Amino acid sequence: TLAWTEVESRHTADVQIVALDGRVIQTLPNTANHSKVDVSGIPAGQYIVVANASGITAQVPLLIVR
Repeated sequence: TLAWTEVESRHTADVQIVALDGRVIQTLPNTANHSKVDVSGIPAGQYIVVANASGITAQVPLLIVR
């Protein structure tokens, strides 16, 4: 399970899990600030979590190991 918390609680974010080759693996529109995402259906590998809230984009590496 992928989980995150944001300090600013009045915003939601559009979140994508993106493979290193650019393929969008999962899209989570209007995701709440305190969220958990089930990644059990995503194969092991390296990904980038891209979150966009109010025009600000953040990218965080994600490593799924089975």
